[in-house]
Amino acid sequence: MAKKKFAVKTAIGRTAPALIGGVAVGFLTGMLADKVPDPKIGALIPVALGAYLAATDSGKLGDAGLGMIGAAGPALLKALGVPGIGAADDRYFSAEEVDEFADALVNGAEDEDEEDLAGESEGFEDDDDY
Repeated sequence: MAKKKFAVKTAIGRTAPALIGGVAVGFLTGMLADKVPDPKIGALIPVALGAYLAATDSGKLGDAGLGMIGAAGPALLKALGVPGIGAADDRYFSAEEVDEFADALVNGAEDEDEEDLAGESEGFEDDDDY
């Protein structure tokens, strides 16, 4: 089987509309910010429009639709609370917590009743199941 050559014109021809679709999401999101009070719906509209364009056109508009999905998808995930690229965890550990955790890994836990890093007790005295 012969190798295919990389076609620069084809790559640019498909990438440019996708980038334009991503830019269009910024304009669309700005226009919808005041008109759509629900952030979930506001994040869904650019993805839905991108999906519509991608499904109905196999040419440049379809590529622009794919760019819209790629640009607006992480915002939709974040609005829905789905862990993913756009829904980063807001929990960060302080340097003190990291040191405590490292000490616990190296030295082992000193007392079962001490609180873990999440602030939850590790002891069994409160469980009535036993």
